[in-house]
Amino acid sequence: MHEISRVVDEILNESRIIIDSSKDMNLEIEEQKEKLYQTINSFKNMSDSIKDIIPKIVEIQSLSDENKLKKNDVIDSIANVTAISEELAASTEEVSATASEFKESSMRIDTISKKLEELIGKLLEEANEFRVD
Repeated sequence: MHEISRVVDEILNESRIIIDSSKDMNLEIEEQKEKLYQTINSFKNMSDSIKDIIPKIVEIQSLSDENKLKKNDVIDSIANVTAISEELAASTEEVSATASEFKESSMRIDTISKKLEELIGKLLEEANEFRVD
Protein backbone atom coordinates (compact mmCIF):
# COMPACT_ATOMS: atom_id res chain seq x y z
CA MET A 1 0.00 0.00 0.00
CA HIS A 2 2.89 2.18 0.54
CA GLU A 3 3.64 1.84 -3.15
CA ILE A 4 0.17 2.98 -4.11
CA SER A 5 0.47 5.93 -1.83
CA ARG A 6 3.79 6.87 -3.39
CA VAL A 7 2.35 6.54 -6.92
CA VAL A 8 -0.66 8.61 -5.95
CA ASP A 9 1.66 11.23 -4.47
CA GLU A 10 3.67 11.26 -7.68
CA ILE A 11 0.53 11.57 -9.74
CA LEU A 12 -0.68 14.38 -7.50
CA ASN A 13 2.68 16.03 -7.72
CA GLU A 14 2.73 15.67 -11.50
CA SER A 15 -0.83 16.93 -11.63
CA ARG A 16 0.14 20.04 -9.66
CA ILE A 17 3.03 20.62 -12.01
CA ILE A 18 0.70 20.24 -14.99
CA ILE A 19 -1.88 22.53 -13.36
CA ASP A 20 0.82 25.12 -12.61
CA SER A 21 2.14 24.83 -16.14
CA SER A 22 -1.39 25.16 -17.48
CA LYS A 23 -1.91 28.27 -15.37
CA ASP A 24 1.38 29.71 -16.67
CA MET A 25 0.36 28.84 -20.22
CA ASN A 26 -3.04 30.44 -19.66
CA LEU A 27 -1.37 33.59 -18.38
CA GLU A 28 0.98 33.59 -21.37
CA ILE A 29 -1.95 33.02 -23.73
CA GLU A 30 -3.86 35.89 -22.09
CA GLU A 31 -0.83 38.16 -22.50
CA GLN A 32 -0.45 37.10 -26.14
CA LYS A 33 -4.18 37.59 -26.65
CA GLU A 34 -3.95 41.12 -25.19
CA LYS A 35 -0.99 41.91 -27.43
CA LEU A 36 -2.91 40.56 -30.40
CA TYR A 37 -5.89 42.82 -29.53
CA GLN A 38 -3.53 45.78 -29.21
CA THR A 39 -1.98 44.95 -32.59
CA ILE A 40 -5.40 44.61 -34.21
CA ASN A 41 -6.44 47.93 -32.64
CA SER A 42 -3.25 49.58 -33.90
CA PHE A 43 -3.92 48.29 -37.42
CA LYS A 44 -7.50 49.54 -37.20
CA ASN A 45 -6.24 52.99 -36.15
CA MET A 46 -3.73 52.96 -39.01
CA SER A 47 -6.50 51.95 -41.42
CA ASP A 48 -8.73 54.76 -40.15
CA SER A 49 -5.86 57.23 -40.50
CA ILE A 50 -5.22 56.09 -44.06
CA LYS A 51 -8.94 56.50 -44.83
CA ASP A 52 -8.72 60.06 -43.47
CA ILE A 53 -5.59 60.83 -45.50
CA ILE A 54 -6.84 59.54 -48.86
CA PRO A 55 -9.30 62.44 -49.48
CA LYS A 56 -6.55 64.90 -48.57
CA ILE A 57 -4.17 63.25 -51.03
CA VAL A 58 -6.86 63.42 -53.72
CA GLU A 59 -7.40 67.11 -52.91
CA ILE A 60 -3.67 67.79 -53.10
CA GLN A 61 -3.52 66.02 -56.47
CA SER A 62 -6.45 68.11 -57.71
CA LEU A 63 -4.80 71.33 -56.53
CA SER A 64 -1.56 70.26 -58.16
CA ASP A 65 -3.38 69.67 -61.46
CA GLU A 66 -5.04 73.11 -61.18
CA ASN A 67 -1.65 74.69 -60.53
CA LYS A 68 -0.23 73.00 -63.63
CA LEU A 69 -3.07 74.43 -65.72
CA LYS A 70 -2.62 77.89 -64.21
CA LYS A 71 1.14 77.65 -64.76
CA ASN A 72 0.50 76.88 -68.43
CA ASP A 73 -1.90 79.84 -68.63
CA VAL A 74 0.76 82.10 -67.11
CA ILE A 75 3.36 80.81 -69.57
CA ASP A 76 0.95 81.45 -72.47
CA SER A 77 0.24 84.96 -71.14
CA ILE A 78 3.96 85.68 -70.86
CA ALA A 79 4.44 84.46 -74.44
CA ASN A 80 1.58 86.73 -75.58
CA VAL A 81 3.00 89.71 -73.68
CA THR A 82 6.41 89.03 -75.23
CA ALA A 83 4.91 88.90 -78.72
CA ILE A 84 2.95 92.11 -78.10
CA SER A 85 6.09 93.79 -76.74
CA GLU A 86 8.02 92.77 -79.85
CA GLU A 87 5.23 94.10 -82.08
CA LEU A 88 5.14 97.32 -80.06
CA ALA A 89 8.90 97.70 -80.38
CA ALA A 90 8.66 97.18 -84.15
CA SER A 91 5.81 99.72 -84.37
CA THR A 92 7.81 102.19 -82.27
CA GLU A 93 10.76 101.79 -84.64
CA GLU A 94 8.45 102.40 -87.60
CA VAL A 95 6.99 105.51 -85.94
CA SER A 96 10.50 106.71 -85.15
CA ALA A 97 11.59 106.13 -88.76
CA THR A 98 8.47 107.92 -90.03
CA ALA A 99 9.12 110.82 -87.64
CA SER A 100 12.71 111.04 -88.91
CA GLU A 101 11.50 111.01 -92.50
CA PHE A 102 8.90 113.65 -91.62
CA LYS A 103 11.61 115.79 -90.00
CA GLU A 104 13.84 115.43 -93.07
CA SER A 105 10.89 116.29 -95.33
CA SER A 106 10.07 119.31 -93.16
CA MET A 107 13.68 120.47 -93.33
CA ARG A 108 13.69 120.08 -97.14
CA ILE A 109 10.39 121.96 -97.36
CA ASP A 110 11.89 124.67 -95.13
CA THR A 111 14.97 124.86 -97.36
CA ILE A 112 12.85 124.95 -100.51
CA SER A 113 10.57 127.59 -98.91
CA LYS A 114 13.58 129.78 -98.14
CA LYS A 115 14.92 129.36 -101.68
CA LEU A 116 11.47 130.07 -103.06
CA GLU A 117 11.24 133.17 -100.86
CA GLU A 118 14.61 134.34 -102.15
CA LEU A 119 13.54 133.63 -105.72
CA ILE A 120 10.27 135.54 -105.22
CA GLY A 121 12.26 138.40 -103.73
CA LYS A 122 14.55 138.47 -106.78
CA LEU A 123 11.60 138.21 -109.14
CA LEU A 124 9.90 141.12 -107.37
CA GLU A 125 13.08 143.17 -107.63
CA GLU A 126 13.38 142.37 -111.30
CA ALA A 127 9.70 143.04 -111.84
CA ASN A 128 10.10 146.41 -110.09
CA GLU A 129 12.89 147.29 -112.49
CA PHE A 130 10.57 146.75 -115.42
CA ARG A 131 7.73 148.65 -113.89
CA VAL A 132 6.49 151.52 -115.84
CA ASP A 133 5.50 154.47 -113.86
